[in-house]
Amino acid sequence: MNSLLKIICILFAIVFLSYSAIWSTKITYGFAAYYTSSKFILENEQYQHSYDYNYFNKKMHEYGITNTTDMPNNIPTNALLLLPIAWLSPLPAKIVLTIFSLIAFAFSLSILFSLYNISYKENFGLIVLATIFLFRPIYDNIALGQIYFFLLLLFCLSAKGILQQKKFFSSFPISFTLLLKGYGAIPMLWLFIKKEWKIISVIILTILAVTILTFPLFGLYSWLTFFHKALPTISYSPFITNVAYQNINGFAANLFFYAKLWFPFLGGALSKNVVSMLSFTFNILFVIIILKNVSRIPNDKKILSYSAAIAVGVLTAPIAEEYHYVLFLPLVIGLSTELFRGEKETHFGFLEILFIISLLTMGIPPQYYKSLNLSAFPIILFAYPKLYAGVCFLFLYKKLTTQKHNPPNLFLSKLAHNLIFS
Repeated sequence: MNSLLKIICILFAIVFLSYSAIWSTKITYGFAAYYTSSKFILENEQYQHSYDYNYFNKKMHEYGITNTTDMPNNIPTNALLLLPIAWLSPLPAKIVLTIFSLIAFAFSLSILFSLYNISYKENFGLIVLATIFLFRPIYDNIALGQIYFFLLLLFCLSAKGILQQKKFFSSFPISFTLLLKGYGAIPMLWLFIKKEWKIISVIILTILAVTILTFPLFGLYSWLTFFHKALPTISYSPFITNVAYQNINGFAANLFFYAKLWFPFLGGALSKNVVSMLSFTFNILFVIIILKNVSRIPNDKKILSYSAAIAVGVLTAPIAEEYHYVLFLPLVIGLSTELFRGEKETHFGFLEILFIISLLTMGIPPQYYKSLNLSAFPIILFAYPKLYAGVCFLFLYKKLTTQKHNPPNLFLSKLAHNLIFS
């Protein structure tokens, strides 16, 4: 069995690397936005103009990217990541980004396997690795030239610092997830609940230092434009009702913003302000539910709890597409160790079945649920598989950390045990 699993892992790895090689030579909208933002700095453009849609895409075409457009809505310091390669023409820059993304991904997996004490030589470790290569969000991250493998690596480094009680080592990575993509607010709240004051202080000081040092690059108006124009656009505009955005914010907006199409008894769509308040309320309640009792989480589940905080950040983000769910990997791997790895026997009950169903749901290709974008209620409810899978993963986390897990010993238990430990 072990040899067969190794062959399967190698084959899956080859598929993923081949896919990466093919897409490394294709210029896509995600990469185009990052590249153009960095190019603005190299070309000494006034960065606040990058938030002008028409001007931004005009410059994108001037820089050699003519096959796509994108909406400029990233935090100004996001432009720092691709700055070292923005002097290249678009195609070589995309290839370099793909290579470094794969390296970041490999280091992330290595850290996660170390954190959860998983061995690549064991059957269980090989099954986990094979499953990761089937995790659909990693493919979209590569195809679109996104930077979420770098964010994943930063969060993994932070988790390693937390486990090893290295406060400064755990703080700097979170600082840069916030500076690059605004991710990290929920993990910071997790640290606040755990009373990690030194880590929080270093995060804040690092963000302030980087912002001040890069102020000459961006200027005051860039930050003001981001907060007054870009941030409200990605949080409350009608475009977030597109089912490409698989998060609570998009779900709430889709159900209520155009309510007159599906809920005639409401008398029409709710106002933008009401929908925004509903979305905000849903997000806050979800964060409270998941982070409740964090202070009482035992040390052996500390990394699992921190991984859940990272995952909550995806569901409660202003926008979250398929590739954002790369950040669920720490939680998914942690849940797999809790549910399927044991010294004596592997049980196979409701929680294990729910985990597998959620994993399969996470693997649904985007084109299938995006085809439901304009569907009426209740069909539109089927257009959010990633959101549902993410909620289920977090439900599993709560079940595993708030009560003793003692599922029934079914026939499938023995089959799973034989596969993993034989």
